[in-house]
Amino acid sequence: MASHGQTIWHNPRSDGVLVPSTLQIGEPGVITYYTNIPVVANFRSMDIIAGGEGAPMVPMSEYLLFRSATESVVLQNIGGIGNLTYIPKNAEINEVIAFDTGPGNVMIDYYTNKYFSRPYDDGGRIALSGKVIGEILTELKQDPFITRKPPKSTGREQYNQSFMEGLAARFAFERYDKRDIIATVAEFTVYAIAFGCRRFIGPFDRIILGGGGSHNLYIVSRLEAELGQKIYRQEDLGFNGDAKEAMAFAILGYLTLQNKAGNIKSVTGAREAVVLGNITPRKDDDKWRLI
Repeated sequence: MASHGQTIWHNPRSDGVLVPSTLQIGEPGVITYYTNIPVVANFRSMDIIAGGEGAPMVPMSEYLLFRSATESVVLQNIGGIGNLTYIPKNAEINEVIAFDTGPGNVMIDYYTNKYFSRPYDDGGRIALSGKVIGEILTELKQDPFITRKPPKSTGREQYNQSFMEGLAARFAFERYDKRDIIATVAEFTVYAIAFGCRRFIGPFDRIILGGGGSHNLYIVSRLEAELGQKIYRQEDLGFNGDAKEAMAFAILGYLTLQNKAGNIKSVTGAREAVVLGNITPRKDDDKWRLI
């Protein structure tokens, strides 16, 4: 079994005070003890130790599953944070480019919960009923993370409640139709993805969306307009987009058990390819018994 755990802290760069670090909760020993199944966990730490960002981790599985001799492919995941993987036609492993694009659903979900008491904008219906507020979108476009060159990763350490409430206070969100707030932050997600596609990767033949945001029809329709091509979803190719990360970490767990590297240097910025994760053996597995 491979267990990613729940990331509660991810700070891959030293800022002079904090050292590069990451923390995923979900103790693998507990899982192994109660299931008697060996568990591979704690995937990100070794990449950070090797000088990488510890993210994104999904591109190795995408390279193995989607590399093509005839097409250059973009795989865009839209979870809380958006992340992009670019696999050029007939690519070698270190020709893969991948990075976090910026907010995915995190801002949409936060304001949808705050203003509509719903956990997310189902199907993008609220955003589709609203209008983009130009002055707020202009401010969001100044976000330095969006224009930072890869390798780069981000998370809720940056796009957190303080960030969201600070934005709401500066622009007095109470003045606006709340449907327009949702449309505006959804448009920012679209902008961040389109910016990454235009600035940091080469030409591509196909873009495939995965994650919860792939069900948001506002995001899908706006991306098609911005990028000028049809947007495919993982389901169109026979995959379950909602299970994308689960599948990715199952593959990473397998690579660990085979003593094979799971990171991609060109993606995370690590100095070298390394075997990821820690193995917690089951209690009756003679393979791991020392005495």
